[in-house]
Amino acid sequence: MNISPLQMILAFAGGFGVGLFFFLGLRLTLRLVQTVRRPVLLILASFFLRAAVAAGLFILIGGGELARFGLALLGFIVARFVTVMFCAGPRSASADAGKGVT
Repeated sequence: MNISPLQMILAFAGGFGVGLFFFLGLRLTLRLVQTVRRPVLLILASFFLRAAVAAGLFILIGGGELARFGLALLGFIVARFVTVMFCAGPRSASADAGKGVT
């Protein structure tokens, strides 16, 4: 049941990689949605593909150990925040106007 520090790092990194795949795939889907004839089909197909790949990789990374699965999930969540931070457009001054940000 004990996992080594290397296994912890690899589980986190694996979850981070899965998160990047999932959320960058979502970003690509949303960019393409305006250019296809059937956007609903694209969105559904993209979701099911990304979800199936992510679930399969989580099962492989977790390897039946709750600690490795938890670390992979933590990496996935961190990847979400990183993706949002780097893929979001530049903030405008008007968006910060009512928030007291200087």
